[in-house]
Amino acid sequence: MSGHRSRAAWRVVSTGVLSVVLATTALADGRTRAAATKEHPLTAFLQAAEKSRAALAGVQDYTAMFIKMEVVRGKKFPHSMAMKFRSKPFSVYLYFTDKHKGRRVLYVEGQNGGKLLAKDGGLGAIVGTIALLPDSRKAMEEGRYPITKIGVANMLDAVIEQWKQELNSPHVTTKVIDGSKLKPKDRRLPTIECTVLESEHAKPEKGVEFFRTRLYLDKKTNLPVRVEQYGFPKRSGRKPPLLAEYTYWDLKTNVGLKDIDFSRANPRYDLR
Repeated sequence: MSGHRSRAAWRVVSTGVLSVVLATTALADGRTRAAATKEHPLTAFLQAAEKSRAALAGVQDYTAMFIKMEVVRGKKFPHSMAMKFRSKPFSVYLYFTDKHKGRRVLYVEGQNGGKLLAKDGGLGAIVGTIALLPDSRKAMEEGRYPITKIGVANMLDAVIEQWKQELNSPHVTTKVIDGSKLKPKDRRLPTIECTVLESEHAKPEKGVEFFRTRLYLDKKTNLPVRVEQYGFPKRSGRKPPLLAEYTYWDLKTNVGLKDIDFSRANPRYDLR
């Protein structure tokens, strides 16, 4: 082959190779741009959660049957409580209806020296009313969080904060379960029709505490009524352990609770 033909052939080959390289680069750049503009799976969930948070803005107080289960130091602690709550000042009254039946707990921000007041029912009442710091070991021996973190708003805020942190994770999948019905064991409590937002992680990673999270939003009110938190299964294919579950049954908002509803002087509480 002559030098002229060789140079011509080389120009054809080199031009072809360059075209392939440019096309591949353009495709890669396009994929990068697409990936950069694609929404994270949790973005829509955060938007839905923020709308629920906005629905809570007008809630000044409420009553509910608060039923929870938490795993603390490897042991399950289920509790059932009739609850009164007021947002300002942050005020909580709990009356236990389970194994601690008759126990009363009262906490009001800025009162009682910043401590919660508690008194057991039955024979335990002999001890009388005790005052405890909310985050003390005694106050939290059967719970993951102090009483200052109780309530539907705090429950929702915790999930929102969790999902914001998990926006850095590329291993999250999400699922919406519409029309799910929460049916209580106690038939005196109403069934709640919900939309469930479920997030799940493919594998453990830094900054991710839970394998699966479920947020239940009441379809009628858009208020959060349940959160379920699951740990990572110890082995592939095993059921994930339920680490925490919080449900607010029969949630009645803006019922007009008064100061006496959160006062140790209330004669029905016997907390003097």
